[in-house]
Amino acid sequence: MRSRGICGALRYNRKLCGAGDGWTFRGRGFMQLTGRSNYEGYHNYLTRIGLSNFYQEPDNISSGLHSVLSAMWYFKYRVLDKMTIDANTSVKDVTKKINSGLKALDKRESFFESAKNKINC
Repeated sequence: MRSRGICGALRYNRKLCGAGDGWTFRGRGFMQLTGRSNYEGYHNYLTRIGLSNFYQEPDNISSGLHSVLSAMWYFKYRVLDKMTIDANTSVKDVTKKINSGLKALDKRESFFESAKNKINC
């Protein structure tokens, strides 16, 4: 398990987050939700739909229910609300909305094609 010091040193600092936020709001869940603003956005979403009592603290994102719901919320907020998805949308375009890094793009494209063929799209 990563330690608080290592996690904070790797990515988060006081410019990006408040002191100590790097560990508290580290990547969790299927989409590796990170950062105070994303955690707060997810909590606000749960509040709007009447489910805020199910979310008590950032560690909840690691649980099955929140791992899935937070990933769905993030995808809607970061991708579906920001671009049109149609037959011409590329994996690269979607990837840029989630994470600007394009490392392993060829694997993502392969996974997408495989999934698309299996669900007959």
